[in-house]
This record gives sequence, C-alpha cells and structure tokens, in this order.
Amino acid sequence: MRWISGVFLVVFLVAAAVQTNDPDPTPWIAAYLVAACVAASGLLARARFVPCLVAALGFGLAFARFAPTLAGAPAAAFASFEMQAAEHEEPREAMGLALAATYCLGLGLYARRRAGRDPVDREE
Repeated sequence: MRWISGVFLVVFLVAAAVQTNDPDPTPWIAAYLVAACVAASGLLARARFVPCLVAALGFGLAFARFAPTLAGAPAAAFASFEMQAAEHEEPREAMGLALAATYCLGLGLYARRRAGRDPVDREE
C-alpha cells in the first residue's frame, strides 16, 4: 500500500499545482493538499482510520454536490489539463473529488484492518 500511496501523493500534488489556472483555485488547492497529506501518511505507514474516514466523508459530500454535472458531461472535459470551456470545470472537479474520496476510504479501511480492529476478523 505504501507504493500506491506514493503514486497518489504525486497525483494529488500535481492536481493541486494545476489548480492555479482554475477560476477558484484556493478551495481546490486546499482539498488536494489534504488528500496529499493523507497519501503521505500512507506512504510513511502512519495512516489512521478516523482521519482517513473524515477526509473520505468530506470528499464524498463535496462529490455529491458536483455529481449531477457528470450526467451529459462532454468527453472533451476530461481530455486535457487545460480548461477548454467553463462547463468542463465542474465535471472534472467531481471526478477529482470521487478519486480523493475513494482513495481516502480505501487507505482508511486498510489502516483499520492493519491495526487489527476490523470487526470481520474479531471473534465475538
């Protein structure tokens, strides 16, 4: 999981960097830096369930706000790092939030299982 976290650390740092040309860069840079911090904790084998879950829930709730923009989004919205049209912004943001939520949840579940607190493995 550490090498996967290393890959996601780079992905989220690049995502934060490309937000500088976004119409509203500050919240998106902050969001991707949060995801990068979670990835760094995974890379360093310091990930904990609750912080990962909190991040995943935050990204998931934000994704729910942008998810409707994915219906009917043109393929061109995902074809380059540059924004070709204003209507491309929200579907791309939705995909970034989905990626961050999924990664944070996966890392959190991995951390919980690794810590031996997975109720599936416990004998009651």
